[in-house]
Amino acid sequence: MKTFIGAVLVAGLLVTGVVRADAPQVSDASIHQLLEVTHAQKLMDGMMAQMKNIMLQSALQTVGHPLDAQEQQILSRNMDKLVSVMQAQFTWSKLEPAMTDIYRSNFSQKEVDDMLAFYKTPTGQSLISKMPIVMQQSMRMGQEQMKGALPQLQQINQQMAQEFKDYEASKAAQGGKS
Repeated sequence: MKTFIGAVLVAGLLVTGVVRADAPQVSDASIHQLLEVTHAQKLMDGMMAQMKNIMLQSALQTVGHPLDAQEQQILSRNMDKLVSVMQAQFTWSKLEPAMTDIYRSNFSQKEVDDMLAFYKTPTGQSLISKMPIVMQQSMRMGQEQMKGALPQLQQINQQMAQEFKDYEASKAAQGGKS
């Protein structure tokens, strides 16, 4: 889920910037134009389509074994519910005002104008069209890297849970003696 949120932010922003405190207000019209030129809504819609696959792979890894027919039906039914909730939450009508605020608070009018100029160029449009693929490949690479660390992370998590359990038992034992 954190990966998805990160991807949403990266796709929505594509680049970062800093605004001086004395910078003039960025116009909503220029931000809306930038969001249109960068196909922000299309990128969000595309990420929602990819999200189901990411959640499915995550669920399959959690189960850890091949699913029988009944398990597949359970997984499919619940994945559909999860996707439905995500699609309802991440509509463009809900995201656009927040994205406008994010751009307004992080970019000056000059930066927005410069991004508009860049993203209207063939190179800018190429970046926009290729960025989802780059992000998808990057996420896949990150997931592969995580697989190597997963056994160690699980072991640390189990050890921590045992330490908490031992500590709680120790507190309970001391509380009974008082």
